[in-house]
Amino acid sequence: MKGIAAYSGITAKIRAMQGRLLTEADFIELSSLSGIPDAVAFLKNHPGYHSLFADMDERHMHRGEIESLLAQAIFVDFQKIYYFSNQEQRAMLKLLFQRYVPGIIKSQLYRILDEDQFWESSAAGESQRPLESPAPYFHPYFIKNANIDVYALVHSVTIEELIAALRGTGYETPLKTVYDSSSPTLLDYELALDMYYFSNLWRKRDRYFSGKDLEVIERSIGSQVDLLNIQWIYRCKKNFMLSPADISGLLIPVHYRLRRPQLRLLIETSTPEEFLGALKGTYYGSRYRDRFPESFDRGMLEKLQKQILNTIYFSDRRSRPYSIAVINSYIYQKETEVSRITTALEGIRYGLNTGEIIDFITT
Repeated sequence: MKGIAAYSGITAKIRAMQGRLLTEADFIELSSLSGIPDAVAFLKNHPGYHSLFADMDERHMHRGEIESLLAQAIFVDFQKIYYFSNQEQRAMLKLLFQRYVPGIIKSQLYRILDEDQFWESSAAGESQRPLESPAPYFHPYFIKNANIDVYALVHSVTIEELIAALRGTGYETPLKTVYDSSSPTLLDYELALDMYYFSNLWRKRDRYFSGKDLEVIERSIGSQVDLLNIQWIYRCKKNFMLSPADISGLLIPVHYRLRRPQLRLLIETSTPEEFLGALKGTYYGSRYRDRFPESFDRGMLEKLQKQILNTIYFSDRRSRPYSIAVINSYIYQKETEVSRITTALEGIRYGLNTGEIIDFITT
């Protein structure tokens, strides 16, 4: 009864919010449009995005503005859920909200490192770097709850300034450690951010969640970490030719359904076919056998990860409708929608036909 009493109101609220998500018919219509202005006009007229795009001129919006507004749609919905939650649920949501912080830091790292490369190779030698701050496009709810100095972060133009902007946060030390190492790469910074975020979240999970809520969070976060580690192993083996010992040191130190012997077996495979065979021998290969292809093809791991996570989030919502699962699955659903819209817009920008775009956005 406690779960029903605590979640009945928020469950009804989320059901109403789900009615404002894009349908498959909406995605087909969006994918059939001939240009970005038409696509923005479509979003402008859709109830889920009208408030964000209503005052924008679709004829003159650039890519960064559109993607920032789409990201804000997630924060708008997060805020609605937060204000409809009780104090215990708000504490859980504040912890879950931190999932967006590593992505913002990574975006700034991409900008800084790309600019470093540009200015090192530029013959112009100008003394002042142009930097358009994305801060005005951040939703106030994000700025308030990110627990970082967003404005200092987005105005940083060097790695030193970025680390200084994160002073006093948990992200400072891992990034500083990478910075002080020999010839750090973007991959090193990405791994450090992911390792800190997931390790910290996993360590704090039983302080904020209990009972069915804890089961739901462990299942979603633990599975995500396992699947990320699987992708990191394959990426390191294929793109960087790292030794098994080096790969082991780069993995997120959280073990949910993937045990150390299974990880070791994956790390020591030498061909994609061997990797797929070892993967089929894990919990995920047994539990989601119908999702696995017969052979290893391009993009297989990314598709598999999406399909498994889709199954996890939506099965939890069905089996535990009066728990954190109803919130967790809706946030995932909204994030997936924004990702699909962004991909559809890219397809339109590059002149793909409707069928090609639909293929890209369908998992």
